[in-house]
Amino acid sequence: MGLGQESMATIPKGTTLFAALVKAGQIQDKVLSIRLEKGEQSKGVVYKEGTGSYVFGGIEDSYIRGGELGLHWIDTTSANYW
Repeated sequence: MGLGQESMATIPKGTTLFAALVKAGQIQDKVLSIRLEKGEQSKGVVYKEGTGSYVFGGIEDSYIRGGELGLHWIDTTSANYW
């Protein structure tokens, strides 16, 4: 889907979806947040599916204790997988 870092794109001279959105000014902040919630199962039977969401250009404050102020930001320093 192209959510990795642009320097890791496998398409020659290509760009990732996220990098393209940033370059086009289509997102407010250069932030991609991903929320995953584990489903539940018992004895191999799934009785609650896992859920989640992607937010391009922001975060879901309601899922973070203290909202955005509860985050500690660290810049990426190398091209690697998240």
